[in-house]
Amino acid sequence: MKVKSLYVQDIGEIDFVKNKRAKYLRITIKPSGKIRVTMPGNCTYAQATDFVTQKTANIKKHLEKINVKKQVFDEKSDFNIRNYKLKLLKHPKDTCEYFIQESALKFYYPDSSDLTDSHVQTGIKTALIELMRKEAKEYLPARVEEIARKYNFSYKKVFVKNLKTRWGSCSSVNNINLNLHLMRLPEHLTDYVILHELVHTKEKNHGKNFYNLLENFVKNSKQLDRELKAYSTEL
Repeated sequence: MKVKSLYVQDIGEIDFVKNKRAKYLRITIKPSGKIRVTMPGNCTYAQATDFVTQKTANIKKHLEKINVKKQVFDEKSDFNIRNYKLKLLKHPKDTCEYFIQESALKFYYPDSSDLTDSHVQTGIKTALIELMRKEAKEYLPARVEEIARKYNFSYKKVFVKNLKTRWGSCSSVNNINLNLHLMRLPEHLTDYVILHELVHTKEKNHGKNFYNLLENFVKNSKQLDRELKAYSTEL
């Protein structure tokens, strides 16, 4: 597949992907806001760009909904990682700093800045991701091992990643990839994601056999799937 990035007025940069198997033009908007247009092999970039331009209003509406869902931290935020609570504090310095103290991530921002300023929000999210990565690398591989031993699953390695759209995945050689954002989910949902991926070591697709096997270990998988949808894989 050939990928070409083009700037479209009023929208921004878009990835155009030529796929010989595609029959129609299709627009996909990822949770991150990234836009991808899949094109049939005989479609020109001019035709694809015109198609996107005609859909500008709908694309903007969708992007606005995504932006509303993104986390914005303020004085009322009650944000917790598995073992830490976020505390936002002002200080007289002109830089952002954070420290881990007494089961809290204390994030200090300049008293001359507004908490909603983009550089402050970016700093908060960066600090949280770094802490979640540290926590996840300590917790998740050990938890996978516990659950695999309990239910007699075998796997190769566990990798912790900052995945944008998935809570986890299982490779063809049974390596388990887990999202560091699992550290802010309730424990029962984290365990469910781990079990889901361990079942993939036996059934690679999401067919009937997969769900039948999953139900042997989790009796309410559909309910847990619905609970997961209330959480975003991004801050």
